[in-house]
Amino acid sequence: MKAFKTAIASILISILFISCNSKKDYRYLSGFESYMAEVHQINLENTKSEVYYMMKVSGCNSCVTQNIQMLLELDNSTNLCLILIGTPEDEYTTEMYNSIQAKFNCLFSDEKMKVNSYETNLSKPILLHLSGNGEELFYMKVIDSEIPNAKKYIEGTEE
Repeated sequence: MKAFKTAIASILISILFISCNSKKDYRYLSGFESYMAEVHQINLENTKSEVYYMMKVSGCNSCVTQNIQMLLELDNSTNLCLILIGTPEDEYTTEMYNSIQAKFNCLFSDEKMKVNSYETNLSKPILLHLSGNGEELFYMKVIDSEIPNAKKYIEGTEE
């Protein structure tokens, strides 16, 4: 009986975590909008509905590898825009980085990490779905255990 209660509690905590993490509550949207406008010359209010995946490609090697691997497994999605921050730190990650750059049409690179000058709350990857007028539709801070859920969301938005 104790194992059953523990399992139920774990499931409820997981559901609570996922639902809290995937609301429309990206408090840093204005910082993201400024970053995109000033660094990449993109006015988010004048674009079509887009899913943005912003991630650092330097740092924790296994974190970077897991995220890039997930992105490489996706079909080419016309509404997925990658924003890659920094430069890879080893040969393997560099190879994956080059593969991902060749795969996606909508790609922004910020090798000088200018994103750090803006309030975007980027530590782990950010999945952000915006409507054509810049309105937030979905937000997720993608911790390692949430990578499969991020992939499912992205796949669900493919045109």
